[in-house]
Amino acid sequence: MNMLRIGALLSAAVLTFAAQASGLGAPVEISQADTIKLALQYTGLGEEKDVTVSARRENAPEDDNVPFLRLGGKPVWRVRLDNVRLTVRDPSGKTYENPTIHRLDVFLDRANGSLLKIVSPFPADVDPSTRPSLAKREQDMQGSHGRP
Repeated sequence: MNMLRIGALLSAAVLTFAAQASGLGAPVEISQADTIKLALQYTGLGEEKDVTVSARRENAPEDDNVPFLRLGGKPVWRVRLDNVRLTVRDPSGKTYENPTIHRLDVFLDRANGSLLKIVSPFPADVDPSTRPSLAKREQDMQGSHGRP
């Protein structure tokens, strides 16, 4: 983990602590501005000029697509990052832009800003029915770790 990423995570932790402490035990909701700041820090995309950001309050969807993570109904901030440009490095060190991921949804706990998940939504031009079901992916993951 590089020093920039460590610094971003520490800053995010300070913001999270400040959000928790400010209510003196009362339920607190972090602000939209702090939510966006945290999402950019968690993803490391704060310096990207072309990224557009929006945030909205919602309850996490019931049909989560992350195996073993059930957030359905939990109050969250969903931060949408558009025009994302991610790069991948091959073993030789050459970098390539990821051709399919251009959007990220960052889900943060509304009460304290904790990172819950980051998802790259299915591209609009890909048929969602071609994706394996969540149950199938969980089963495959359990099998790959020697569990029944």
